[in-house]
Amino acid sequence: MSPKPAPPPTQLRVLIVRHGETRENVERIIQGQLDTDLNERGRQQAALTGHFLAPVHIDRIITSPLRRAADTAKAICAHQSSSRPELEYDDRLKERAFGVLQGKVYTGGATKSEDTEGIERMQPFSERLASFWNDLVTREGKATGEKTETVVLVSHGAAISALMNQVLVPGRYCIVPPTVVPSRFWNCSITELLVPVISTSAADASTTVSPGDLSRKQHWSVRPIHLGVQGSQFVLDHELQKKLLERAKSSATTTDAVDQLQALVDKTESEFQRDPQGRAQLEADTIKAPDGSTVENDIGYGKAIGVVEQWSNVDHLKELEAPPTPASSNGASNVNVDELVK
Repeated sequence: MSPKPAPPPTQLRVLIVRHGETRENVERIIQGQLDTDLNERGRQQAALTGHFLAPVHIDRIITSPLRRAADTAKAICAHQSSSRPELEYDDRLKERAFGVLQGKVYTGGATKSEDTEGIERMQPFSERLASFWNDLVTREGKATGEKTETVVLVSHGAAISALMNQVLVPGRYCIVPPTVVPSRFWNCSITELLVPVISTSAADASTTVSPGDLSRKQHWSVRPIHLGVQGSQFVLDHELQKKLLERAKSSATTTDAVDQLQALVDKTESEFQRDPQGRAQLEADTIKAPDGSTVENDIGYGKAIGVVEQWSNVDHLKELEAPPTPASSNGASNVNVDELVK
């Protein structure tokens, strides 16, 4: 008789790491899905990141298979104890494909990536990241106790940006506290999230279709904004806007910002007053698990909602000397040009 499987964790601590620096980063070359290598500084960044995370018990490390990410993940894994996890590779964590732009120097300006030959359009790009996320956070069985599983994801600048800015944050699946300031995603930066696990029944989990299968994207628990987020998330967003408005009125926030926020709040309040049944329908449209049940797991931010605890933190890299500033960057430090392509 096989042993009974352990219950799933209650929450996931997700550490999202961008790969270390490459020659292409320094030279402002668009990499996309070119399989490039870390440069010497990138290897140092990866080693420092591994050293920084050495005291952390990591349950899983999942990486893009592109070498610059995979080698960063290997450096993190090498600093773990004897119980180090086996590396997992997932194509869904690859960088966005940039078609004919790959290998070219980024010049900024008016390039329209959606019209570029061979580009991976934003909607399918965000869908593959949402597909990965749904598979990551959905587990078979009911969670018990308050167990936390720590997962490291190693990916790329544009991919991390799309996951955060096209899926998790605008859909209110993860809130960003006022103490956390969004920024670019730097080489070997760590973005930390605490998210509730979505439990699904064994009967549903045993089917051949995974929670993140693209065939069920209209019914994903966590959806990119173009697929329409759940109504309950819209109501949550409205309530958060009201709280933000009250704080703005009592602080030194500019009049224009307060007026814009007031207009948003007033518009929604007017619609809710005119159609109270519509609000009730939105509130009933909750986040559902793959088996159709309402997700009840609440780690302190609302049912099925997580929190961003740090965004693109690079404090662990401070001992490295600042990189030389390329002449083409007009005084700005080295940046991730793949994330800049719009």
